[in-house]
Amino acid sequence: MGLTEERVTKLRHESVRSNVEAKDPSGFKRKIKQYQEPTLLNTVLTQIPNNADERIVPLLKGYFQDMYLSLLEVSRILRNGGHVAYVLAMFGMQES
Repeated sequence: MGLTEERVTKLRHESVRSNVEAKDPSGFKRKIKQYQEPTLLNTVLTQIPNNADERIVPLLKGYFQDMYLSLLEVSRILRNGGHVAYVLAMFGMQES
């Protein structure tokens, strides 16, 4: 993409928490108070092995918080009858 390593790192830190380098966003504390963690997410988190990367649990929790915040903003600005699409992908997964 023609970005410097410094810019790539900054982009990772500021992106949706779908990678272990993303940081907790500032400025959304008031809106995140309304968020309730999905029950199924807690169930999944309890099944993560103890020897897993310690950044995985915060990443997963953060991802769901970020999606909540994103959907709040979309619902605020989308016109009635408007459409929105989210493209989600998984990389690095191998079939067993």
